[in-house]
Amino acid sequence: MTIFKLLAPLGLLGLLSIAALIIIYIIKPNYQQKFISTTFIWKLSLKYRRKRIPTSRLRNIILIICQIIILTIATLIMTWPSVVTVNTNASENETIVILDASASMRTLDDKNVTRFERAVNEIETLVEKTEKNSGVISLIYADDDPDYSFERVSGEQTEELKKALSGYVEGSDDVLCTYGTADIDKALELCEKVLLINPSAKIYLFTDKTYAYVPDDVTIVNVNDGSEYNIAILNAYAERDDNYYYVSVDVACYGPLEMAGQIDLYVQVQNPNLSEGMTYSQPFIWTAKVSFESDQPVNVVFKISPEAERVGNRVFVPISESEKVYSFESINVSVIADDSFGYDNTFVIYGGTRLPLKIQYYSGSLDDDNTPSGPNPFFVAALNAMRSYYGQNYEITVDEIMEGETNYATANYDLYVFEHVMPDNIPTDGVVFLVDPCKGAANGAGFRVDEVVDTDKVDKYLMTSGDLADHPMLKYVNADEITVTRYCKLSGYADYDVLATVDGHPALMAKKDRDEQIAVMAFSVHYSNLSISKGNFVNFIANIMEYYFPNTVEGHSFEVGEKVRLDCRGDSLTVENFNSSVVTFNEFPSELVLDAPGTYKLKQKTYFNEDVTESVFVKVPSSECEIWAKEDGLNSPYRYVFKEDAISDLLLYFAIALFAFILAEWFLQMRENV
Repeated sequence: MTIFKLLAPLGLLGLLSIAALIIIYIIKPNYQQKFISTTFIWKLSLKYRRKRIPTSRLRNIILIICQIIILTIATLIMTWPSVVTVNTNASENETIVILDASASMRTLDDKNVTRFERAVNEIETLVEKTEKNSGVISLIYADDDPDYSFERVSGEQTEELKKALSGYVEGSDDVLCTYGTADIDKALELCEKVLLINPSAKIYLFTDKTYAYVPDDVTIVNVNDGSEYNIAILNAYAERDDNYYYVSVDVACYGPLEMAGQIDLYVQVQNPNLSEGMTYSQPFIWTAKVSFESDQPVNVVFKISPEAERVGNRVFVPISESEKVYSFESINVSVIADDSFGYDNTFVIYGGTRLPLKIQYYSGSLDDDNTPSGPNPFFVAALNAMRSYYGQNYEITVDEIMEGETNYATANYDLYVFEHVMPDNIPTDGVVFLVDPCKGAANGAGFRVDEVVDTDKVDKYLMTSGDLADHPMLKYVNADEITVTRYCKLSGYADYDVLATVDGHPALMAKKDRDEQIAVMAFSVHYSNLSISKGNFVNFIANIMEYYFPNTVEGHSFEVGEKVRLDCRGDSLTVENFNSSVVTFNEFPSELVLDAPGTYKLKQKTYFNEDVTESVFVKVPSSECEIWAKEDGLNSPYRYVFKEDAISDLLLYFAIALFAFILAEWFLQMRENV
């Protein structure tokens, strides 16, 4: 459809110039004073004037009309006249609906109806109205990654949309709403896909949030109910203080404070202080009563001998000496409240039990006197640093074989460090780190030492292998800066990854598979600058820990929607969430998106046939607990002007007409003066 439009209608103010022209003609004198020398000439001029009056009046009228037309055309030029071609696919009755599917939309009113259900019901009404008016409608489901559920449907397709909306709230025990956040700005950006076709489409956002700024072309439909309020556990954690744990809980009230009153907060410590051989201990149960003076969170701290009862929004709850917590299986935190949003009334703290990790360190003879040299202070310092650094996740014990002792174990340890010695049999129940191994070969080593090469105190630099320069074992290690003056010449190492070489021979090697996990450093720190070169030695030892004993997951509590990195000490890892759905991972590291709140159990069988189960807790995002949230302004979706629309302007044609009428007016003016 093609129509004529003025793209700058404000230019019509130029029509006021016509009124000015009329005023000029009104006040203009309509006679001219002339002096005539004789009455004969005067009478003769009257005779000619009588003949010219009809023609003169007509010319004056045409002149005025010409001037009015000139002013009108000039005004129209200022309004940018155009021929607009409107896309025939565009509907005058087109609607885009954005459905907020964030967790707060699960809030219940006093009739146990969720905000999400109310939104769906109102959308169904809007769909029926659009269908009745033969319109077109689109639906965007707004979660953390919004997308069109239906795009520009009409007629019979509308029935499918209505059926889908019914499925959002019927046929299951749960509404089809997320437990995370919604990216409303991205949803509005998606609207531009429809606005590209029909810029006049109306946008409706069904949500429970209020916004400081809403674009004029977006209609907010708020589905809140005044009876709703929420008591939320925003966060909870256990932290060490003087070798025992204290518990800190952040609680908040959103909505009418008088509806919350004073709430009961419960903390239950499961299996506290289990000692070796025990499988169960009586739980500790702590309680506190919490009242709210505003919507600001209250921090409740359960601690032995607190300094005060309350400081600002921080409340201290004393616990007895007999209930000191040195370790725990889990800590269950809960509030007793009949509120409108129950998904944040519980919280589980994990991480109170560390995985055991046993390390044996043996240092053999540095030279050829067959006398064990005893613990190397560089290794002792590095292992102690690892015990401290990884103490949050592992309970590390280090057994050092003292100087002069020749007996070392080849079983019942998780990590074996052998320095200046090649054991007869490589342990098979743990990771083995061989440093400056002696001549010969060991059963299960997968290589042999042919000779020890002495460079006569000439520094030889290590060189990294191209494809393995980014190997995890070399993280934060500048191998090319490391020098050696003595090293072991190895052979038969085909199954190893050679990470660095010296004079073309392996200097650093690693193997990690189901049957063998061995790291090799073919030189001694006594004949190298490794231990004194910018932390390379400590970083290398730390890399061995992280490579062979990776954390399954970093942390014990997360929010819905977070992506977490998963690793494994075996071939597979299974993740089981609160509704018993199981996901199995076989490639590592992997990534998991946490899409529901609750406890997730991570189960694996290590390469050394050890069953390991770890738990993490996933909570509803704190921003969604605030069910009366006031957000910043929304972005306005851009309404395009397309190649199919408003393309041909008429300025050239109006300019030609203006020039023609100016010429005509000039000609008439010339004739009048003749």
